[in-house]
Amino acid sequence: MTCMSSQQKDIVLSCTHIGDVEVVASIPNAEARKQQQEAGHSRAERVVISGVSTDIDDDSIQEATEAAQVYRISKRGQSGIKIPTMSVVLSYMSSRGSSKSSCHRVLNFQNTDLHTSGHKML
Repeated sequence: MTCMSSQQKDIVLSCTHIGDVEVVASIPNAEARKQQQEAGHSRAERVVISGVSTDIDDDSIQEATEAAQVYRISKRGQSGIKIPTMSVVLSYMSSRGSSKSSCHRVLNFQNTDLHTSGHKML
């Protein structure tokens, strides 16, 4: 539904029924994201890194990368059991106006030590 004014939009968003049908009105995701950005809310930026030994635990990765959240990607084996891979998703919180590259860190994983820009992290 497209509204022609802010007042009309407010009325539509407050509706709980249209005829005999119960409805839940909401704004489109793109508009909600835009409002959050204008209000200065943080959002997560995600980076996938690969080649991370499965011997390195998520807590060590999080500490070394200063990521807000770390998630190791898993795959399912033939028996259906989850098997950790050497790929990890790092999430960083960025605020309005910050560029995506500002929250990324170039990492080089060798053996079981974490390195960044040639300096040993652990």
